[in-house]
Amino acid sequence: MDLALDAEWIAGLLLAITRVASFVVATPMLPRSIPVVGRAGVVVVLGFALTSPMPDTSVAALLAAATVNVGIGLVLGFLTGVVLHLFAVAGDVLDVTSGLSVAAVFDPLTGDRAAVLGRMLPLTAVTIFLAVGGLGALVQGLAASVAVIPLDGAIRLDVGLIDVAIGVTGRLLVAGVELALPAVAALFLSEVVLGLASRFAPQANVLMLGLPLKIIVLLTTVPLVLLLFPEAMAGMMEMTERMFVDGINGLRVG
Repeated sequence: MDLALDAEWIAGLLLAITRVASFVVATPMLPRSIPVVGRAGVVVVLGFALTSPMPDTSVAALLAAATVNVGIGLVLGFLTGVVLHLFAVAGDVLDVTSGLSVAAVFDPLTGDRAAVLGRMLPLTAVTIFLAVGGLGALVQGLAASVAVIPLDGAIRLDVGLIDVAIGVTGRLLVAGVELALPAVAALFLSEVVLGLASRFAPQANVLMLGLPLKIIVLLTTVPLVLLLFPEAMAGMMEMTERMFVDGINGLRVG
């Protein structure tokens, strides 16, 4: 049996894999804890699903198209991954205000130092995101990007795309602080109580009393933060879809 290989189809497959691979590398929605074989399988399967024949198979055209697809994947991965930092901001705020930031260690998943809640909240968010069908939303977004900007298409970079990234970053910082606000308020009140205690009982070791007190307050109020997760996740899903649309429109020519 002869196996016929279509050069145009193979070129399209390689370009689709290039776009998907750059997206997978850039987005934290698919964390590094997923084995390399699994991530590679996602790239190959989605590459097959998004493949379309490449009419021009010259070396120059393929190199130009590969560069464009790498750029599209990186931009979409970055924009959708920014949404996840909402929960990282909330966790870092709680770690700093409660004193748990002294226990920060290197996190191999993010390549940064993170304490207890700075790691727990983003991991919880990713788990819920995947459990409620977030991976399907990412696949639909990649399919929409191929429909709007073909594998052999061109892109443009303008100030509008930068404004989108800056605007969403600012909104997420505010949303992260708002998510942690119940626990932060309780920790602030505990600081006030400790300050009054040090004023009226200067012989007491407020530092030794403060750390366990703030940890107890944190453990008591963190469930309130977790109760806000469904609303935050709904906003996260909506913002992820919006980021795909804005990112694709910001790259589209014409």
